[in-house]
Parts: sequence; C-alpha cells; structure tokens
Amino acid sequence: MKESENRSTLVLIMAVALLGMMGGSLMGPVLPAISGHFGVGGGRVGLVITFYAASTAVSFPFMGYLTDRYGRKHVLIPALIINGTAGILGATAPNFSFLLFARVIQGIGIAGMAPMALILIGDIYGGKERTAAMGKLSSTRSGGGMIAPLLGGALASLHWSFPFFIYALSIPLAVVLWIWFPFPGKTSKISVREYLKPLKEAGKDPRVQAVLLLNFLSFFLVYTVVTFIPQHLSREFGVSEALTGVFLAVQAVATITIALQSGRLAELTHKTYLVGIGFLISGFGFLLLPINGLLLWIAFSLLIFGLGRGFYQPQINTLVTEVAPAGRLGGVASVNNIAKYAGQMTAPIVLGVIMSYYGFSTVFLISGSIGVATGIGTFLWISSKFMDEDVS
Repeated sequence: MKESENRSTLVLIMAVALLGMMGGSLMGPVLPAISGHFGVGGGRVGLVITFYAASTAVSFPFMGYLTDRYGRKHVLIPALIINGTAGILGATAPNFSFLLFARVIQGIGIAGMAPMALILIGDIYGGKERTAAMGKLSSTRSGGGMIAPLLGGALASLHWSFPFFIYALSIPLAVVLWIWFPFPGKTSKISVREYLKPLKEAGKDPRVQAVLLLNFLSFFLVYTVVTFIPQHLSREFGVSEALTGVFLAVQAVATITIALQSGRLAELTHKTYLVGIGFLISGFGFLLLPINGLLLWIAFSLLIFGLGRGFYQPQINTLVTEVAPAGRLGGVASVNNIAKYAGQMTAPIVLGVIMSYYGFSTVFLISGSIGVATGIGTFLWISSKFMDEDVS
C-alpha cells in the first residue's frame, strides 16, 4: 500500500472511530436542553443515555458474528446508515418516547461501528505499524472525548435537536467507504453455534479474561472523570460548563500526548508493563484530587490521570487483536466493547450511590485505589500470563 493510500485509509478508519464514540459523549451536555424541551425530569432524561448504552451492549455479540461471517464492509456500511438515520429521527422526534426509540435504533448502529476501527487496524496493519495505528486510534477517541461535549453543549445552546444532526454525518461517510475503502475480504462461513464454540473457549483463556477486565476498569475510571468531575466543579466551585470542558480537555490532551508515542514505548518494554505503569499513574491522579481544594490542583490531578491513560489504553487495544483466535477478531472485539460499555454504565451507578452518602472525596479515593490496585495486579499476575505465552 502506498504511503498516501495508507494515510487515507487510516483517516477513514479514524472517522469511523470518531463517530462511533460520540453516541454517548455528545449527549451529556444536551440532556438539560432535552429535559426542558420535552418537560421530563432529571432522572428520566438520563434514559437517553441508558437506552442507547443498553441497546449497544446487547447488539455487540450479534454484530460480532455478522462481522466475521459476512465481512467488515457488509456490517459497517449498514451500521453507519442506521446511525445516521437514527440521528435524524432523534432530531425530529415529536415526543420523548420517540426520542428513546431513536436512541435504541442508534445503539444498534453504534454496535456495528464502535469495534470496527480496532478490527480494521488488526486486519490491515501488523507489527509496529499496528501499535502506532492503535496509538492514533486512542488519540482520536480521546480527542473526540474532548471535542464531543464542547460541540454538543454549543449546538444545544442553539437548539436541543442540533447535536443529533452530527450523527447524520455517518451517511455520507458510508458512501465514501463503500466506494473507496480497501475492505479486507475476510469472512468465516460457519453457523452461529460453530462460531460461538471457539469464542467460548477463548473466554476461558486467562489472557482474554485479563484484557476484558482491563478494558472494563479503564472505562470505569474514565467515566468517573466524565460523570463526577463536572458535578464536583459545578457544586463545589460554581464552574461553568465551558470552563468544565477546559478541565476535561486537560486530561484528554495528556492522554493524546502519550498515546501518540505508544509505538515507541512498546519497543522499550512489554505492553503489559506499560498497562501496569499507566494504571498506577492514573490511580495516583485520582488520589491527589481530594488533597487540595484549589482549581489548579484539580487540573494537575486530571493531567496525571490523562498521562496514565495514554500509557495503558493503546496497549489494551493492541492486546485485544493479539489474544483473539484466528477468524474471531470481530467477536472478541465486540465482547471487549461490552466490557467497555459495562464500565461506562457501572461507574455512574455504583459511584453515584457512594457520592450521595460519602461525597466526592470518597468517590475519587475509591477510583484511585482501583487504579493503583489494577496497576499492581497487572505487574504481579497479568504480565506473567502474557510472558508465559510469549515464551511458549
């Protein structure tokens, strides 16, 4: 593949990744506008996120099978069209119930999009190029995590429906991919039962289990930041939504900075060591949060968290492609995304209860302890599982 074609291919993959991660992150700042327009309470408006996330998680295994059975192209193109159509339906929703219906439909589309960037990188690239591409994937997602809330809030300030039209961009992207993208011709012509049998066996592999656990914990921690830092800044300091976006951008920029060096870092030591280092750093970032009440200290703590995430997230993504059995990358990647969405849904629920009883400091101390414990566990147990496999 020529360098220009390689660059164009990677750009299109990143576009899929960017739209695939905006299903939830774009909506956060939009919820108050939706609540006001449809006259629904603060608790009920959260269903806009819940319905979408649940639909996505439930659809992942089905999409994983279709991806490996019929090929990447025949899943991604319809998924993009579904996502774009659901965005238009959401923007034109006549009532709240119809909006929730549109979000359920969108979740199905996202389930076909979200794992596809990782799958395509695993198909098209190898060796150091794959690791570097994974770094760019994490950087794109982190950048999207920074831009999406700012974009959603800005558009919602004009009209509640405007952010939904961002999802409609999936439709022209589907056309471009259909015409120009060099989809690999990988398919696996087997039944669902035959497909699931080795996938179940893969689930018994300690390395697969470890990667799924690491991704769950990764997104548990990041959604601690996304969910509770804005509330903490608003309640304790009266910080505006715009300035809150700046604070969240600090950790995103830090993540991007380190993630872009993931290929070089992987040349220096084993990927699992980088994962362990990253979780330790992110954990310390959380533990620093309750120490000082200054806004600059909070920004510094978020910087530390973001640096740690830049170490571990690209390496976890790469490990997913390495532990998947032959012909089952789509399935393993989809299960991996279930773990990711489980982390997203678990953090707000579990830590929300803790916050209501014990406050923000306890939330941050618990998340910090989880990060540090994960880092230590990676060094003591998870790394050995991968080292043993490499030796054998």
